[in-house]
Amino acid sequence: MFFIHSLDTRPGEAELLAVFAAYVADRLLPENLRRRLSVTINTTAQPIRVPISRDYMISQKGFLRYVLPTDFTFTASVSVGMRDAMEVIAHELIHISQICHGRLRVQRRRVGAGTAARQIHIASWCKATLTPIDQIEWHKRPWEIEACNWQTVLVDEFLLRASGKASTVKVQRHQSDRLALYRLPKTMTPAAKVTPVSTVPRLNYTPESERKMPHISITPVTPLAEQQPLPVEECEVEIAGLPFRRRLRQEIIEEKRHELLLRGLISQ
Repeated sequence: MFFIHSLDTRPGEAELLAVFAAYVADRLLPENLRRRLSVTINTTAQPIRVPISRDYMISQKGFLRYVLPTDFTFTASVSVGMRDAMEVIAHELIHISQICHGRLRVQRRRVGAGTAARQIHIASWCKATLTPIDQIEWHKRPWEIEACNWQTVLVDEFLLRASGKASTVKVQRHQSDRLALYRLPKTMTPAAKVTPVSTVPRLNYTPESERKMPHISITPVTPLAEQQPLPVEECEVEIAGLPFRRRLRQEIIEEKRHELLLRGLISQ
């Protein structure tokens, strides 16, 4: 049922969260539902929280009835403490229980027309009228209120039992107006194996020590002071008014001759 990924947590933290997730699943879901579900929990030490996406909560319309979702993914952080991470896991698993028992139904609806058309998420709580989720403030959503109330109870139960103190668990049948709480089975669900994602090699990655540096040939550069000037074609010309012959570059003479031809002052 569970896939626990440790992104950057310390040894033992993700394993404890995996044990807690299995405990909460036994309390909230019957065995037949636990077998069908696939829940991925990413654990991290960074101060982030990624809840279950609304797209994962959408029920697909089947032939005779709606088909409930079975794949869920969310992220829990241990940056504030282990108890806070446990409450996040309990909160999200309560939402999964609400969806699997048909108390919370989420769908998409297309609104607008033309270029202004967009998709919104609508929700129905306990078979009430479907309402756009964003029109209800977070702290006024009944499914969030229920999850916030019960997440603390489930964490306290787990911590009392883990400390060896006798803790009586509350059991209540599933109804439209209350959360289903099941008895703990004689054989409890084993904790999922933790996969350290941070050690998975990245694609196209080569360690620095194994990278081959390209061969670069270096050509020595002669200092400017030692470089020999390139030969320049020059010729001697007589200029009226000057008592000596002047050496001019051939290209300058050609440019001046071309200019005089264009002005019509000389002929070819």
